[in-house]
Amino acid sequence: MGHKTLAWNYGWDGDIEYAGSYGINDWVYNPAPGVTTTWGIDITGKNWSRPDVNGANNVPLFLDCVHIGSVPFDTAEPPEQDERVFYWTASGMMGRYCMNRHHNGTINGLFLDCSARPIGLKELWTLKWHRQFNTAGH
Repeated sequence: MGHKTLAWNYGWDGDIEYAGSYGINDWVYNPAPGVTTTWGIDITGKNWSRPDVNGANNVPLFLDCVHIGSVPFDTAEPPEQDERVFYWTASGMMGRYCMNRHHNGTINGLFLDCSARPIGLKELWTLKWHRQFNTAGH
């Protein structure tokens, strides 16, 4: 997997077949009709499904990430330190993005309206990851 200074990678038989350093916000997927869960997570009424939404400039699309993507929850606790980058459910999947990759307390992000900008690590909790995400959390 990745680290704040390394790309994530996947491969079979020891060969790296895919590598990257950005991950998608999995809440932007457009699920097929009747699909109510992904990765065992209830997605009912949460996914964006289309880009032309109000506040698209605050909906993350792709960001610096230690994995191919994530489904952040508003209940996610901030990581104790930025070196612990491989957080899974303990951080509500936000830990995959919450890393000091650029050594100035920010990561880079592309938003649903196609704008791009640096994002402060604490600011991650104020973004509208999914339709029901509470932006007044941590």
